[in-house]
Amino acid sequence: MTEDRKKKWRTEYQAVPAAACLICLICLICLAGGLPFLYGKAEEEKRKYALDPMPWITYDDSTGSASEQFLNTGAGAAAEILAGGLQGSGVIWGASTEGVLILTAAHVLEEAEDLVRVIFGNGSEAAAEDIQIYEEIDLAILLVPWEDIPENQEKRIYRVRIDKEQFDALQAEDICLAVGFRAGRLEGYMGKVLDPWIFMEEYGQYMLWAEAEIKPGMSGGGLFDAQGNFLGILSGGSSDSEAAVVPLSVIMSVLQFSY
Repeated sequence: MTEDRKKKWRTEYQAVPAAACLICLICLICLAGGLPFLYGKAEEEKRKYALDPMPWITYDDSTGSASEQFLNTGAGAAAEILAGGLQGSGVIWGASTEGVLILTAAHVLEEAEDLVRVIFGNGSEAAAEDIQIYEEIDLAILLVPWEDIPENQEKRIYRVRIDKEQFDALQAEDICLAVGFRAGRLEGYMGKVLDPWIFMEEYGQYMLWAEAEIKPGMSGGGLFDAQGNFLGILSGGSSDSEAAVVPLSVIMSVLQFSY
């Protein structure tokens, strides 16, 4: 800096310290008024990624209405998975800042190519970009980015309702509901729990064993109790209408290390 410019700076800006104090004071006042606004915006952004749980189901054993209620109000927590030549089902576990998290059975993705298509229960379609597969327990996680989810959906996307205490209290003979897609149509079948925690040699792990009808395409769908609480992922079914389910307790132990 030349001597002339230094002199000019000293003469023209020697009042800067006092002016700076005044400016700082004004800024502090503005900041104090703006903090609630900024906090509100942060909370709004946080809520954007927090999906509501699916509605409660009121079970009436005289009508078996739980299935109908789920198909009418809980469809927002279900998804159809199209991966290569296979069609399966999935449930919405929750959301992150990146997108919506969907659980399905690992074997549904056996023929998956670069693109896995997800069709939500409300009919909107998106592509899953991020996939984690746990073949040893027949579980997979799909991530559908927020930007790929249409804003004008007919129904909201829900996350499955989880009540760990209810799950831990589950007993044989308790009513359950198996839900999944079959040929593009969401279906639900009432059944009962046979054993909430049993070692199945054909799977090589402990699973939830239920008496419920599982049809082709429903693999990866969800098993729910009579109130709509999520119990686990449908892994396989038999001709005797028995279902092997990856239980919620196993899923939670795995997902604490994911996302």
